[in-house]
Amino acid sequence: MRYLLISLLLLYQITALTEEPAQDNGTVYRSIDEDGSVQYSDKPTPDSEAVKLQQPTILPATPVQRPATTTIQKKQQKSQYYQSLRITRPGKQETLRGGQGIVEVSVAIQPALQDGHQLEILLDGNAQRADTTSLTLQNVYRGEHQLQARILDAQGKALLESERITFFMHRPTVAKP
Repeated sequence: MRYLLISLLLLYQITALTEEPAQDNGTVYRSIDEDGSVQYSDKPTPDSEAVKLQQPTILPATPVQRPATTTIQKKQQKSQYYQSLRITRPGKQETLRGGQGIVEVSVAIQPALQDGHQLEILLDGNAQRADTTSLTLQNVYRGEHQLQARILDAQGKALLESERITFFMHRPTVAKP
């Protein structure tokens, strides 16, 4: 008798585990409460009505083709003179604070800047030439700015460009009374 009871319990558990769960038919019910607010639920109430749902529109994803190399990588590959060029100061997404709007820019070049080549710093697309790897920008307005460095040959042709970085200038203001 004991074995029979254990066998029946085991058989019941096996059938309970193998049964598929009941499928939800996806019915949605709409009702309006005493305040006039529309309520939606998956459980019917006495004053609710079934809402017919449309099939969702499903679009296949389109694959995105990315270029094999970026413009910066192509310029770096073309450069036979330099291995790397990057802006070390200010840092990416850095916020600078100062009343004068002075920005100290530092650039790392590997190997060092060669004779006849010049360093050019672009602040929001406006170029300033530099003879060394550091430059002080004056009177930079408050807000978001883009900074990029590039090395030019004697003819002014860009040999290598750094990654463009974003920084923020925070300058105090004197409010007018």
